[in-house]
Amino acid sequence: MGSSLAKKTWPAGLLLLAALIALAYGLRKDTYLLNKNVRLVFLRIVKYKEYSLHRGLTYRLQFNRDDYRLTVREPRPNPSWRVVAVHPYEDSVEPETPGLILTIHGGKLVSYQFEDKSEILRSSVMLYFHSRDKPSLRRGIMFSESGEWRAL
Repeated sequence: MGSSLAKKTWPAGLLLLAALIALAYGLRKDTYLLNKNVRLVFLRIVKYKEYSLHRGLTYRLQFNRDDYRLTVREPRPNPSWRVVAVHPYEDSVEPETPGLILTIHGGKLVSYQFEDKSEILRSSVMLYFHSRDKPSLRRGIMFSESGEWRAL
């Protein structure tokens, strides 16, 4: 009699476990997607830092509301900025203050400013990202005057 009861409760227990896992995923999904986007942006900055160091080119990243653009300045007689890539943010993530422009040359962050050319007077600036669904949840990258940056 005890084994027939165990046979009947086993599927219910498995179904309860699956429901708990789905609930935990649903509650943590926004945090996971936000962390994933910030890591992706951070790793692309590291990638273009390395490109700048080894290729001797100047790269500029412009963070917009829905995407961030990478432009490069060609070392030709008539240097101009050329758009290389446009990376959209995934999963309804956006920057808190769009319009930040980072310039990387020689493997270092050489300047940061806003799109309207207003100067940033602080020695460091934080670029926060947040989810449109949960604006209170945010992650960021800190850029400093010394050319360093770190994800927070």
